[in-house]
Amino acid sequence: MPQPSTRDDLIDYCLRRLGAPVIEINVDIDQLEDRTDDTLQLFQEYHSDAVVRTFLKHQVTSTDITNGYITVDDSITFVKKLFQIKSNGGSSAGMFDIKYQMSLNEIYDLNKFIGDLAYYEQIKQYLSIIDQMLTGQPQIDFNRHQNRVYIHGEFSDQNIIENDYLIFETFKIVDP
Repeated sequence: MPQPSTRDDLIDYCLRRLGAPVIEINVDIDQLEDRTDDTLQLFQEYHSDAVVRTFLKHQVTSTDITNGYITVDDSITFVKKLFQIKSNGGSSAGMFDIKYQMSLNEIYDLNKFIGDLAYYEQIKQYLSIIDQMLTGQPQIDFNRHQNRVYIHGEFSDQNIIENDYLIFETFKIVDP
């Protein structure tokens, strides 16, 4: 027998497993609907096949800054990570950024045969470690019952300003 693919198929399957139509099952349709809702909710909360990894894009508004949190859709079950993308409002250092300048120097050294690709990879890893130690990643908390993502310190320090784009790595419920 194929797996139930619709809500009604699932209800019929459960009734057959209980013995219907040979045994008379005395339950109201509302009871069946309630237990089906409970079953789907339990599946979505505890089974890895019920969610899919997605990326959620959000542009920061003045309301987000005032509230101190970002509201997400109720189908999001978990927010894993925040990737911050700066706006064009002059908040990024651009070509004067130290990482950009170091990369240019390294590429120049590769062209002059001073270093090789292994040396370049080591320098990139070294810069990555420095970046992680000095800047790090923004710390976030996700409250699923309120559908809110709190970003600690970033709004008050003005590290995130209006019209910045944020990308969240999330897990979203698959449409049952």
